Parts: sequence; structure tokens; C-alpha cells
Amino acid sequence: SRYMLLGKGKNINLVFIGHFLTIFFPLLFSEDSFRYHVYQNYLLQLFWIFVYVCNSKEQSKFMLSPSVLSSLYLLISFILADLLFRNDLYLLKQQYLYYLSWNHIRIAACYYNACFFILIMTYKLSIPVFIKNGLNRKKAVKPLFFNDFISLFLLFVFLYYNIQIDLPGGNIDLPIIAATLLAIIIFIRISEIHSLYRFILYIGVIAIFAIFRFDNKREAIFLFFPIVLLELSKIKSNIFKITNILKMFLVIIGAFSLIIFMSIKRADNSQNTNSITSLTDILPQFIKYLSAETVLPIIADNLEVNYVYINSHQAIEFIENKPTLKTYGSTYIKPLFLFVSRELYPEKPEAVITLYTREFDAAAAATGYCLPLSLQTEAYWNFGVLGGLVSIFIIFLILNCCYKYILISLEQRDTIANVFYLYVYYVFFILYRDSGFEKVILWLPVAYFFLKSIKIIYNKK
Repeated sequence: SRYMLLGKGKNINLVFIGHFLTIFFPLLFSEDSFRYHVYQNYLLQLFWIFVYVCNSKEQSKFMLSPSVLSSLYLLISFILADLLFRNDLYLLKQQYLYYLSWNHIRIAACYYNACFFILIMTYKLSIPVFIKNGLNRKKAVKPLFFNDFISLFLLFVFLYYNIQIDLPGGNIDLPIIAATLLAIIIFIRISEIHSLYRFILYIGVIAIFAIFRFDNKREAIFLFFPIVLLELSKIKSNIFKITNILKMFLVIIGAFSLIIFMSIKRADNSQNTNSITSLTDILPQFIKYLSAETVLPIIADNLEVNYVYINSHQAIEFIENKPTLKTYGSTYIKPLFLFVSRELYPEKPEAVITLYTREFDAAAAATGYCLPLSLQTEAYWNFGVLGGLVSIFIIFLILNCCYKYILISLEQRDTIANVFYLYVYYVFFILYRDSGFEKVILWLPVAYFFLKSIKIIYNKK
């Protein structure tokens, strides 16, 4: 039926209504008593996401959509962090003190509940908008540049060098963009292998990325998602079959191991030590890491779940306590002034992460340090509850339209175009984490020009 939310199941509309009603679950409690039910509230929202995935006609494609992944990113962080803070498990006392001071937790929870509901709506309402571009999708293109050995060699080269271009709106790490594109090229080639050994090859490429660029932890972790999209988008059967669950479990274990490895290497770098000098050092260091007394807060810190939870709710506390902080859309137009220096235009809008960090920790903000905020939180910072929900509806409607177009494009045979589309999908995760529109505007044209140049060179041969 055209009125069904996601597809199969006669009772899905009742699920839709049930989900809508649970938006207001926090209002059943007083402000003080709800503090003991925060994680339960978000568990309930996680349950609805699970129900929608189960009732979707194309479970894998729906689960990998901006709507679901963005929701899972926040929900899992909220649940895990709340459980840790409830049990006095934390590393940063400042975060814990803010957690204890919250007086608007019900408003925040209702807002995020509504965001999760709206995100599901935007997936259903989105259509695969065609965006005309210069990358020819009509024929297969596999130039010499895509030779496996050449791609692997260039991956090493770009990972070895670190070239930063500083701009008024941020910086561009050209080698990391090129290395990411090359990794995606190799992923596409690996995905054509039918043997399960391809998963070892996937992990090998990401391991190379992690070893050379252990300070780029997020970029390495985000590389898992183009792989997942390549693999799960092929699945037509139930995503919860044992074999599919095993694949997802392996991805999670791989990502988690990578996070631990890169965290150990970053700690070594900051302390001028070198605890991992060979492969035989990895297991002992992992055991040492996992056996620490504060292992749970340390893992939470490395996964950033505590930052996501605290920043998402503290930002709303700041706005509710001081409504004059609302920026009424100025953080959204900031990318228009990307190449304008603040010295030339002092009234240039500031990024939401700068404004928030200034309130959270003025001393840290003065050093240039910024705390990330999600798209949902930035929307609230700009417009409050109602305006924030409208903003989220528009933003995720656009993201889901792009995502559905990417899915259609991946069915074509143009390798160069598919690399670009997978890179766009990869960049989406920058938005989910810290609403980095400036990074998207900076990175995508560079990636497009890189691939376009390759195609021009190939066509001249």
C-alpha cells in the first residue's frame, strides 16, 4: 500500500503511530525522576528503529541510510554514556559536573525523540534525485590508473605525505583525500571477488591506512561504511540471517579493534613512546588496554560516546538557560563565507562548534579547540524545538535523496563515477558526527577534480 511507511507488514501504520506517541515518553515523569529513565527512553527509540528495519522491503539499504545510521550513532552513544555516568564511570570531571547540572533533560529527550521520528519520515518521502555531472555513467571505465598494484602503490605514497592547505574556512589534507579515494577504488575491485577472503583484503587496506595515519582515527573508521554499503546493498534476503549477522559482527569487531590500535598509537605519539614495534606487540598491548581499571570510561572516550551524549544535551541546556545564544540560521550560511577572512569581514558567521565550545570551555575555545555537535543539535542551537525539527526534516530529506541516487548509481558500470558516489557517502559521516558543512564543501570538489582529471587523461589515450 502507498500509505505504508516502509513496506511489508499490515500493522506498520500502527507502529508508526506508536512511535509518534513515545516521543512524549519523557513527559510522563518529573524532571528529577526522568533522570533515572533517560537510557530507557532511548532504548525505546532504538526498538522502533529495529522494528522499521525488520519491516522494510529492502532492509540492508534502509539500515545504511542517513536516517538510520545517524539515529543509531546518537542512540547508541546516548544509551551507553548515560549508563556510564549513572554509575559514576567517567574520565573528565567537567563532563560529569555538567551532567549533574541538567535541568531541561525532558525537553532535550523529547526533541531527539522527535528527530528520530522525522528521520524515518524523510527516508520514505525522499526520491533519488538525479544530479547531472561530468562523470559518464553510461559505460564501464577502468583505466590503467585503476590497476591494483598502481592503486596500492599510490595509496602508500599519499598516506606517507602530509600536505595541509590552510584556508579561512578550514584546511584541506590533500593526501588524505587522495588516499581515501584510492582506498575506495581498491574496495570496489575487492568487492568483485566472490571468495570470503575479500574481507581479509578489506581489513588489510584499512590496516595500512591506520598504520600510516593513526592520528586520523575517524577517517579510517569511516572507511568501513563504503565497504558495508558495497556488501550489504547486494543482499536481497533478510538482513538478520545468520550469515549476514556474522558479516556485521565481523565489521563491528574490526572497527573496534582498529579504534583500540589507533588509540594506543596516538597515546604513544603524545607520550613519545613506542609500545607497538612489531606484530607480536599488538596482542599484549590490547590485553593491557582491556585490563585497565578504567577500561570502560577509556573505551567510551575513544568511541566518543560520552562526548556525543554530553555535548548533545548540554547544548540544549545552554540554549534553554540563555535563549540569546540562538543563531537563527547563521551557522548554516557560514559556508558562504568560506574563503572570506575574518580580518576582512569581522561579522563573518561562526561555526556552531566554535560557539558551543566557547560556552562549554572558554579556555579551550581560546586555543582553537572545538567540540563536535551533531546535525540535530546544530538545528536546535539555531532555531529551538520547532525550527530545529523543520531544519532536520529538510536536511535529511536532501541527504536521503542523495543516498537513494547513490544506490541507483552503484548499479551502473562506471568505476570512476562509483568511486565519487562512495566518497560522497563516506563524507556523510562527517556530517553525522559534527555537522561539518564546510568540510563537505571543501572536500567534495577536490575529490571530484581528482577523479575528473583521471578520466580526462584516460580519454586522451
